[in-house]
Amino acid sequence: MGLLGLLLSVAIAGRQLALLAVAQSAPGTVIEMVRMASGRLSAADAYAPRVRFVLDAVEHEFVSPVGSYPPAFQIGDTVRVLYDPANPRRAMVDSSGQLWAPVAVCAVLGLLLGGLGAWLLRKSRVA
Repeated sequence: MGLLGLLLSVAIAGRQLALLAVAQSAPGTVIEMVRMASGRLSAADAYAPRVRFVLDAVEHEFVSPVGSYPPAFQIGDTVRVLYDPANPRRAMVDSSGQLWAPVAVCAVLGLLLGGLGAWLLRKSRVA
């Protein structure tokens, strides 16, 4: 599981870096905070911003895959959007938390689970 977490963090980082290599920016507006349900009723569900931005008089919208509790954005906030000019639907809010939080979470979980697995393996060999 630890190795899987580390591999996932590398894959997500690669995807983010590929977007950053070609990305252009545009101003966007948070138009809604979307509840990201945890699967059970909870007051601590995360909220992700739905952002609208305009390119060449065409409106584009996306929901960030990164949510937080409490919400990191409010409806009406102006944000900078990074988008792929070849595919404007591939867009992200330009903030370190939005870009790199998934990488950090997967890497930390991978390291913790890998360390726990190594410790358990060592402990079982000693016993």
